Amino acid sequence: MSPKLLSTDIEHDLLALRQEFLEMPGLCLTAPQVVRLLGVPSEAADFMLTTLEEEGYLFRSANGSFRLMYPVQS
Repeated sequence: MSPKLLSTDIEHDLLALRQEFLEMPGLCLTAPQVVRLLGVPSEAADFMLTTLEEEGYLFRSANGSFRLMYPVQS
């Protein structure tokens, strides 16, 4: 995804995705599930998951799904 596509909408969607993982620390999502959850194109879902993985916020499990890197302790 080019920097031009990193719009306010993507920033908003990234924030929404972060919030989903914070609200449900055991949440495990694939890119197609993010497409359905947020109503975004698959390219955007891939970009967001990769971005959050590169930031160390998420990690990719062996089956290709993404989870919160450090679950929040209650």
